[in-house]
Amino acid sequence: MKPLTRQCFLALTFLITVSGLGYLLTDEFLSSQTMFGRENHYSQAWWQAAHVFIGALFLVSLGMLFSEHLRPKLLSNIKTRRRSGLVLLSLISLSSLSGYLILLLSNSTVVDWVELIHWLSGLLFALTLIYHLKFSK
Repeated sequence: MKPLTRQCFLALTFLITVSGLGYLLTDEFLSSQTMFGRENHYSQAWWQAAHVFIGALFLVSLGMLFSEHLRPKLLSNIKTRRRSGLVLLSLISLSSLSGYLILLLSNSTVVDWVELIHWLSGLLFALTLIYHLKFSK
């Protein structure tokens, strides 16, 4: 894999994780309940916009990573890190699909479950990536 591709992917992974955590924290812990309903934290919309924008760039870098790293590794006989790589691919697919569903769905009960799936798959992706890079054999 080219160093620039690796650096871009890791930088965008960091940015999408931080923006997702920022949105999660402002949505779940910093929003307040008023007599007129729920009031979002003032920075929540910015975290969300950053997360969606970085998400699009992240998917482009994932496409680059697929052509330079994933496809050649899957077609070769090299088995190192294959299991954790396939787990990463599954988690990012689930996270991407749930991210788009959050934007499209309108039923609040379903959206709550899809958000939970999105948050969990995104956080597990970040943790599994650390494992894949540092400890997997």
